[in-house]
Amino acid sequence: MNERILALRKKLNLSQTEFGKRIGLTASGVSNIEVGIREVQERHIKLILSEFPSVNEKWLRTGEGEMLIDETDKSVAEIVKKFSFPEICAKLLYTYDALDEERQKAVLDYARAFIASMIRDDAAHVAEAIVGPSTEEAPARQQLADALTRELSPTSPPGENETA
Repeated sequence: MNERILALRKKLNLSQTEFGKRIGLTASGVSNIEVGIREVQERHIKLILSEFPSVNEKWLRTGEGEMLIDETDKSVAEIVKKFSFPEICAKLLYTYDALDEERQKAVLDYARAFIASMIRDDAAHVAEAIVGPSTEEAPARQQLADALTRELSPTSPPGENETA
């Protein structure tokens, strides 16, 4: 791991003094780690990963993979981990991020339409449960379903329907 810390510091174009300041070590402390006199401790690893978020933790610990990871990849990985999303969500996010702006807009428009249709279906079921399935009550049921759909619809950008 000592050699990887040296390689990382050089890749970041930092002196031992600059690198040490960022992770709470003196220049001699960094030097001792780089040449193998001082053992890398878990707290050093955590400080490096915290101070340099683009560092690939797997590479730092094992030497496997790339030294630096794309910020988008790191952000997606953090989101997926934080919310315990299945791997398919990470793939969707990576794929979405790789799209150009026009295609991203098309995907969002489709997602909004899809969600709106699900809300309309749910609103119709709720309205039917409240008003009943009778054909005599169809206008009232439809009005309630329309009101629920308007209230729950994600067709507006976030915050547009919010009041201060």
